[in-house]
Amino acid sequence: MKSAIYGTLTGLLNAKNVQTGGTIVKMASELLQESLLKYQWRNVKLLLRFFGELVNSNVILPTTLLNVMDQFLNVLQEETILRVRDPAISTNNTLHS
Repeated sequence: MKSAIYGTLTGLLNAKNVQTGGTIVKMASELLQESLLKYQWRNVKLLLRFFGELVNSNVILPTTLLNVMDQFLNVLQEETILRVRDPAISTNNTLHS
């Protein structure tokens, strides 16, 4: 629920000033990367929801979000996948399919 509000607010800010929207997207992207490195899967899930809301509010393109999702799926194809990442990615993908 909060991600919808934050996504809409970001969309409104982006409509007023593109730099502000860009800064928020950059900060969210950096936070996503940091959460991935620290195996904070709940934060990753919430940030992906936020990026989905950014698509709804026309801040980012749908292809951008799909590319991010595709990168997550590509991890499952790796031969040397870390066992810490495998269950989290597999579980999230099967639950939301």
